[in-house]
Amino acid sequence: MYVGNVVGYLGLTLVGDLFGRKSLMLGNLAICAVGVILTIASVNLTMAGVGLFISTCGVQNAFNICFYYIS
Repeated sequence: MYVGNVVGYLGLTLVGDLFGRKSLMLGNLAICAVGVILTIASVNLTMAGVGLFISTCGVQNAFNICFYYIS
């Protein structure tokens, strides 16, 4: 799961710089939703691992950006 955090943080932060924080936040929500749906609908452990990897990619940036919107 930590690999998903690193990939999400490094990869999606560059995209967020181009499109803005609000667009990044919505994109992270969509990525996380796809990962959670994939995890719920998984039929084996490998598919669940891929779903968790995708959902942690989305959660990492959303977790860091939320502090800016709250304050």
